[in-house]
Amino acid sequence: MIVLGKDLVEQENVMNTLDYILRKNIISWNAIIVTGEKSAVETLKGLNKLEEKSSMGWQSLYNISERGFDMVAVKVRDFAKGVYGLTGTSLLPIVEAKDTPPENQGGSSGSSDGGGGGSSGGSSSQGSVSLSENDCIFTQSDGGSQGQSSQGSSEENKGQGPQLKLIPDTLVFFRGKKIARLNKDQTEGINWLSKKALFHSFTLENIGGYYFKDSKVSLSLKNQKIKIKSKFDSNPTMDVKIDANFTLVEVMRSDIPLIAGKHDHVERSELLSKKINDFIEKQVRDAFETGKEKDADVFNFVPYFFKFHNKQYNKYMSTGRKVTDLLKDIELKLDIKTDVEV
Repeated sequence: MIVLGKDLVEQENVMNTLDYILRKNIISWNAIIVTGEKSAVETLKGLNKLEEKSSMGWQSLYNISERGFDMVAVKVRDFAKGVYGLTGTSLLPIVEAKDTPPENQGGSSGSSDGGGGGSSGGSSSQGSVSLSENDCIFTQSDGGSQGQSSQGSSEENKGQGPQLKLIPDTLVFFRGKKIARLNKDQTEGINWLSKKALFHSFTLENIGGYYFKDSKVSLSLKNQKIKIKSKFDSNPTMDVKIDANFTLVEVMRSDIPLIAGKHDHVERSELLSKKINDFIEKQVRDAFETGKEKDADVFNFVPYFFKFHNKQYNKYMSTGRKVTDLLKDIELKLDIKTDVEV
């Protein structure tokens, strides 16, 4: 794994460093690359301590999808292909590793920064990994009573080790220089169109209707199919079709009403589907439009026109327009169909 420190990312072209590493054959092109929320040294120290306390290797963190976002692994090869590609756009995830006190001095259920609560109970072996309420993965070291089932007890938190913060943002690079930071919703918008993001778990609010009203609803993705097709008639157009099946995981509401009628589940499913469709479309369009404002092709749409509509593409470019002009002219059409199991 290569970890790029915050100062390097903010102040320099990261390809100056990566080119040197790759020319010297210090590391493979298939190595994972991430950016640290802090310096590379602080991030690496935290990751080393995390790996010492846990059986979870560094790359395993990309198999974890929690609390409404995914971390999609990016290899050095993929990052470099974006840098030297047609649009020069590359994306990288962000991680933060930090230490936590070895013992909860105050007897509360979390560490001083709020990252230590909610560890999983039950019998656990050395190096178990849990998730807190603040998107942190932390380890349970040998100390402490790991076999206790009482959640959040001071005894259980004595064995708490380093934390790995899952940051749901994405950094956008142009030719190796950072130009933008996408927020959680924009990152999720990109993930809906990514084949590498295999799982989505998220929460919707204010569904409405008799059953849901203003409750929060947790849903998980069972499977999805994505079709992306380009057209280049008078204007460049991207047709994106998303077919997805979801499962209703939890309804967070104090008073769940009784349901009468055998067909009510159909109505609830349709209500959730409509909300999900609007939710996905908003996230995808927000990511696309934010990228366009920065001249960043975050979905890698432009190469579709170069590859599949080369004649029209060359004619378009012959008028003196640039790749960024083509990006701004792209019309995005979304066709989203979802089904929810309730």
